[in-house]
Amino acid sequence: MKELRIEGLDEIVRIDADFYGNSSSSFPSLETLSFNDMKEWEEWECMRGAFPRLQSLSLMHCPKLKGHLPEKLSHLKRLIIEYCEQLVGWIPRAVEVEGVSNSPLEYMRIDCCPGMNIPINHCFHFLEEFRIGDGCDSLTTFPLDLFPKLCYLELEVVAYR
Repeated sequence: MKELRIEGLDEIVRIDADFYGNSSSSFPSLETLSFNDMKEWEEWECMRGAFPRLQSLSLMHCPKLKGHLPEKLSHLKRLIIEYCEQLVGWIPRAVEVEGVSNSPLEYMRIDCCPGMNIPINHCFHFLEEFRIGDGCDSLTTFPLDLFPKLCYLELEVVAYR
């Protein structure tokens, strides 16, 4: 299986070891994973090595999801997070290539996640498109020299009246 979309499962509160079955590499070929409209989902216990080829991750409209995203997604190219108000962050782990620290992340969109902490560091070296919508209040500086391949940048703040 290369693509998995899980939508509208409002009764799910926790995704843990049962989701992965008997193996830590339950999804060896999965490239795209999407969770959408999971109103009660609070916790994601991601097993190490569960998604060795994951390239695209989308989390949309999961308002109770707490904590951090999985750290070891070394092949991730696309990350979309929308309306996950309680999610606090994701620290991409760099991939070591011939002694040089790199991450293949090329596209990132974060929208309406006010508590999200985005660590602006060398892990975004390959980022070509970066979109931040309303939220991400922790972002106070944006050193462009850390984004040598950036072609598109969108920073949007919506003022409520």
